[in-house]
Amino acid sequence: MTIIGFVGIVILVMIHHMSTMNLKALSAKTNFQIWRFPVNDASNRMALKRHAWNITLGELGSMGMTSAKNSLFRIRGNISNYHFADHIHIMKDAKDYNGRQRVLGGDIWKPMMFNPNLKSSVMGNVVDYDNGTYSIYFFAAWSGEAFIDIQLVHTRDAALYIEDVFRKTEKMTWQGVYSRGGLEETSVCHLRREGTWANQCEHMRNLHFGRTLILCEKPVNLTCGDLKFFHTASVSLDNKQHLEDMFNRSYQKINGNPSNLIIHNSSFELQSLLNKIPICSDGLYMDEFKPTGFWNNNTWHSLVCQTTRFNRKSSRMCLNEYSELYFLGDSTSRQWFIEVYQLLGIPSDNVTWDEHYKNTPKKIQKFLYKKTRGKAVIDGMTLFFLFHPLASTKQKLSLEHFPLEYEILENIKTCNTIIVLGTWAHYTHWTVTAFDERLRYIKQHLYEYKKRCPGSKIIIRGSHAREHDEWEKNLGNSDFLLSGVNDILKNVFKSELWLTFIDVWELNYSSFANKTVHMPEHVVKEEINLLLSNVCPEKYY
Repeated sequence: MTIIGFVGIVILVMIHHMSTMNLKALSAKTNFQIWRFPVNDASNRMALKRHAWNITLGELGSMGMTSAKNSLFRIRGNISNYHFADHIHIMKDAKDYNGRQRVLGGDIWKPMMFNPNLKSSVMGNVVDYDNGTYSIYFFAAWSGEAFIDIQLVHTRDAALYIEDVFRKTEKMTWQGVYSRGGLEETSVCHLRREGTWANQCEHMRNLHFGRTLILCEKPVNLTCGDLKFFHTASVSLDNKQHLEDMFNRSYQKINGNPSNLIIHNSSFELQSLLNKIPICSDGLYMDEFKPTGFWNNNTWHSLVCQTTRFNRKSSRMCLNEYSELYFLGDSTSRQWFIEVYQLLGIPSDNVTWDEHYKNTPKKIQKFLYKKTRGKAVIDGMTLFFLFHPLASTKQKLSLEHFPLEYEILENIKTCNTIIVLGTWAHYTHWTVTAFDERLRYIKQHLYEYKKRCPGSKIIIRGSHAREHDEWEKNLGNSDFLLSGVNDILKNVFKSELWLTFIDVWELNYSSFANKTVHMPEHVVKEEINLLLSNVCPEKYY
């Protein structure tokens, strides 16, 4: 052996000895036991004999999508020691159809804690560790028995399809009806924001609308200027059998052991909790990790800001200083319009609908969607409802009857106004980019109006879950999809100090009512209490 070789061996021995000493020192300092391979186990002894890099050695296995039937949840901590206003911790393990632990996260869950006798409920907050395990935290919002219900909304695979395919490709399709001189043709129309095309009729090319266009196949005997009406066509989906299999797994309940507990009284009372909540104001920050509120005795209690229960007298006092209220958006905005004019006591004789159809030929009127414009008048105050353009409906819609938001705002002559925007239910088939851009143009027009009328009030209403009773609605009306719409609305509007974003997602999601686009009246009343509490935050305390 040469001197160089001998020196090399000595150095290696010294390095190994020093490394072992350092590791032992580290273990002593941190009280952290150095992990060692458990060589007493027979299978691990065999593993020691194998080369780690020998990929030719393997085992037969399967990994399926998450199974609601095989997945479990358990309550952490001392189950008999939870009190009002505590945070209840749930651990959930996702397993596949073979009972095997999933090693990736990304499943979408609906966690709810409730008491049907007390008419109390609250949503849970999910923490995804991206390894098949999840934590859920519930706010103990009442004293008494609490039942825990956790549904698998979508498997990871279904969620990735919605996120990476469905929301990134244009799905919105209409039939365009072209007509002139007794001749009528129908063309397929669709949204397009980017890409290339040739010999297509381009509609909605408007600087105030954004770069999204409606492209229609050119009619054979008519011109692009002969477009009269739109109505929605069916959405075309590829790989339907695979999608059906994937989305038929949605909205399934998982089991827990146990699935209920008792919440004990504490020295902290409900009213003292509600008194600590800030008064409603523009630009109020919402903590994403906390619930926005909870139901108790069939009444919604907001944890975002203090709310008032409005009656006819107090609602009139609240709105007395405003001369015009505008509800802009979809049919959920129409619900708010109707609920407010009924709360104010406006008689039906003082409410008019769709005056713009009066001069439309009767043979066409029956195909047109009614109640897209409403007007209600009382004591110097006028309420307006206007449906947004490009709705998703089988009824025939004329573009000229549905002005864009900037056109409405430019024609408002007074500044004593409240503008309420609720635009979400018809945008699930728009791409994220197109919908985000659409909202940012609306936001710019609202800001310009606010600069012109600093005393006006701007309210943005969020989205909520709706019905799904078959696999196509599990996809098209997906809670995950609509929650994403709500996230886009929040990202665009919530940080602005000159407007108020009202998040109604959990209010609707945790209610005992069946989920539908038009929620029942008692739920809408709670939304209106939020609306008026933000318009008049300090009048009734």
